[in-house]
Amino acid sequence: MLRRLLPLLVLLLSPLVAAQGLVGSYTYSFSPPGQDRVFETGFMTLPAEGGDGRIVLVNNGIDSQLSGVTYSADGDDLVATGTFEAIGGAGFTMTVSPDEGVYVGTFALEGQATFGIRAERAQGDPFAEYEAEQQALRDANAPEPVDLFEPMLMPTPNEYRSASGRPGPAYWQQRADYDLTASLNDETHTVTGTVRMTYTNNSPEDLTYLWFHLEQNLFESDSRGGPITGRASSSLDDQHGYRLGTVTVDGRTVTPLVT
Repeated sequence: MLRRLLPLLVLLLSPLVAAQGLVGSYTYSFSPPGQDRVFETGFMTLPAEGGDGRIVLVNNGIDSQLSGVTYSADGDDLVATGTFEAIGGAGFTMTVSPDEGVYVGTFALEGQATFGIRAERAQGDPFAEYEAEQQALRDANAPEPVDLFEPMLMPTPNEYRSASGRPGPAYWQQRADYDLTASLNDETHTVTGTVRMTYTNNSPEDLTYLWFHLEQNLFESDSRGGPITGRASSSLDDQHGYRLGTVTVDGRTVTPLVT
């Protein structure tokens, strides 16, 4: 009787064993449902049954723990489930099937969205190079060390400001007046419009350039600030920040320098 049960037992356990074969490290790409366009890439480690793994979404700057990971099989598909801690503790379900060494399927976040996923087993530690790049960025942007009680150098009083910082007799201030027309497209999530700015230079010097702070460019995928703050692009659309049209100064077309 036992001999008869053994083949059946092996047959029943085979899908579970195959599903647990997902344990390991991967490089992956996400795509919108039903599309081939890649909008997110990263690294992922799936742990032993019940353990904690890790996932990095490079473009979004998300580095999260995958907790309580379990495995199962759904026909020929392999399934991993657990909790995506950085997305409000949402549950996730990854359902994939092997395709010539590549795992292809879906990655669903409970109450959020379902993405297409294509994952390949990583060679070595896929997080090592990523962490080295992040550390290099942090080191490059770290402030210069200063003494604990560095002397505070107050400005020398002059005709523009007194020693207390109050305006002096020759104090001046610039002025900018805006005439702005804009419209919101709630389907494409864009604001378009035109602005005419009259800048009054009250300083005693001529101005050879003006600075404009384009804050939304922080969300560009190649933004210098994005990797530092973790605020890189965060939607399915790769277009972020400002798209400047014609820029004129006193009626003359100019080419702005955007950095």
